[in-house]
Amino acid sequence: MTERSNTISNYSRRDALRLMAIGGAAGLIAPNLLGKPAFAQNPPASPTGRVVVGLSQEPTVFNPLMPHIEADEAVHFSVFD
Repeated sequence: MTERSNTISNYSRRDALRLMAIGGAAGLIAPNLLGKPAFAQNPPASPTGRVVVGLSQEPTVFNPLMPHIEADEAVHFSVFD
């Protein structure tokens, strides 16, 4: 038989894996027990409201070796394409 070590926590590796499995299963099951899942609403028959689009001219990259990053381009193309 193996000896159990006298550390601060008395959990073995098997106990820790068992607790992680129980926590993972609870994380997958619990949201359905607490309420109904949220779904997107149907769009209205006619457009209502407004869309406000704004761009900032604040610098996003301060590394002189990287003059711009693709995230800025991705936002620009997703808004104006």
